[in-house]
Amino acid sequence: MDCLMIVVYAPQELDSKRSLWNKIANLVKNYNGMFIVLGDLNEVRCEQERMGTIFCKNGAASFNEFINSAELFDIPMSGRKFTRMNKFGTKLSKIDRILVSHHFSTKWPNAQVLALQCELSDHGPLVLKTHSVDFGPIPFKILNSWLLNGELLHHFVHCFA
Repeated sequence: MDCLMIVVYAPQELDSKRSLWNKIANLVKNYNGMFIVLGDLNEVRCEQERMGTIFCKNGAASFNEFINSAELFDIPMSGRKFTRMNKFGTKLSKIDRILVSHHFSTKWPNAQVLALQCELSDHGPLVLKTHSVDFGPIPFKILNSWLLNGELLHHFVHCFA
């Protein structure tokens, strides 16, 4: 299966980010297939995705507009709340993401992003998980203490007789 993957290291300046997002949106709109946009996008979607740093409403609004206009889906993230941390742990932000097309989200509706701890960099690695482990129905369980209850034992015997 073909998949267009765009790895991003976005600039700091808002005008430069907007220009990059327009280029990515045009690429995505002209590609009829599965695609993934991932990397350091250097922007947050809402104020809760920053702590100890300045939140820019215009930047977040432009970023959300880009995601919506390019029809991208922001995969839910688990593991850690923030993807970048300064060396003192006082400035935190969620600026790294994995955004996908509807083709991707249709094929893997339960996909998740796992954010790992920052170790070698001020950014934590992201792991894209496309499968969930399903071991089938939960097996029947019975505790020995339940058998000491005469009424419950009678129901078990009646159900399985």
